[in-house]
Amino acid sequence: MRHQLLLCTSRNNILFLLFNHRQIRKWRMEEENEKDSQDDEDQDEL
Repeated sequence: MRHQLLLCTSRNNILFLLFNHRQIRKWRMEEENEKDSQDDEDQDEL
């Protein structure tokens, strides 16, 4: 049981972290939209 609970918790943590990461990116893009879009274009070339 404990092992199952751990797996469930870690999965939730990963989802939570992913969601947070997306939210933070969203906010950053709203704050400095042009700068972020330029960075993304540079990454695409690599």
